Amino acid sequence: MTFHEEVAVSNAFVAMMSSFDDDAGRPLDLYSGGVSEAFGLRDETFPSFPISQVFEPAVRREAAIAAGLDDLDLATLRTGRTSRETGLRQQLEQMPESDGPERLYFTSMMVAVSRFEIASTLIDESLDRSLDAPLAFEFALLGYIVGNRVGAKQDADWFALLRRQLDSGEIAPARALDACAQAIVCQMKTGALDREDYRWFVEFGTRCAIEHKAEVDQGGLSSWYRGVAMIPAKGKDVGRTRELMERARGHAVAALSANRSRYYDRHLLKTYLESTAKECLYVNRDRDKAVEAAQALVDLDPVWGPSWGEFGEIYESFGEYRNASEAYLQACRCGPPWLQHYAWRLVRVLERLDEPERCLEILGWLVDFDPAGAPAEVLERGAGIAKNLGRPTEERAFRAALTNEQDN
Repeated sequence: MTFHEEVAVSNAFVAMMSSFDDDAGRPLDLYSGGVSEAFGLRDETFPSFPISQVFEPAVRREAAIAAGLDDLDLATLRTGRTSRETGLRQQLEQMPESDGPERLYFTSMMVAVSRFEIASTLIDESLDRSLDAPLAFEFALLGYIVGNRVGAKQDADWFALLRRQLDSGEIAPARALDACAQAIVCQMKTGALDREDYRWFVEFGTRCAIEHKAEVDQGGLSSWYRGVAMIPAKGKDVGRTRELMERARGHAVAALSANRSRYYDRHLLKTYLESTAKECLYVNRDRDKAVEAAQALVDLDPVWGPSWGEFGEIYESFGEYRNASEAYLQACRCGPPWLQHYAWRLVRVLERLDEPERCLEILGWLVDFDPAGAPAEVLERGAGIAKNLGRPTEERAFRAALTNEQDN
């Protein structure tokens, strides 16, 4: 079977991202099921549309290509494909007259489905209005999430704004803890925060988790401890990292036991397992525990390509290239998101296994899937392998595409 026949281009994720449709009849991943569930239930006690996972613009673009749509049309709710999109477009047109809570709910919905351009505009417009501290806080937190994906504003600026809102004393402990966890994750990954602001968020979050524990839901506590665990993890403190991660796991399990949602709370356990796999891979280098976490991820969300991708990264890291190739191939069989990423990772491990013919086939698929966006490294690798295999026609095709990309 060729790679073109094995790879899945369309799945429930593509349907949800492109049409806001759960694509009834196909197995649902947790993200798609959660968005579908949230569309069907507006919880007035929760100020925002539930956001379980936020992707990068490239993921939405991949979904647009898979669905045969223009990404700009997708981004601006102008594909004209579904009545739900039409309804959302009508809501967008009414936003100038909408009050703060309604704008917040719609904006968070746009973030959840990767319509960042719309969300960014609404966030800026809303923060220019006179808002009470809780609403201003929520828009600022969304602003950080969107800016982190599209670079619209420096992360440090968003957290300085969030700190001012928290200083008002009007922000509920659960929401405060979320911002503090986000600050830690941001600092550990990018070092973007002012050092004094960063220390303030760590101290504020620590007090909040202790003094207001009864007021914070289990999911918020799980996210907090998972974020805090990144601090000792960076210093390779295996024991302290595991201690905090166990707290995160315990709160995630407690949230699941409440049975509030068929999908949303399962993301807490999923994120814990993803973090555990990374912990075992980069902090304590425990291959068996990393594989165990990856298997639990697959069991939890079997049709989600990145669950299999975790397997691939673990096996590749430990030099088990055959196992890695099988895991990456399974990720590709699941389809988007990050389909192109896992196809490329598959090429890299197959090169180590000395399978140039298979590599060339997958590289050709990558170019066919996204002719206008194939990265230079894909085109260069394809041209080099084709040359080594004595395939002048394919070599010329890769080099022509490479020249066109460089011209652009």
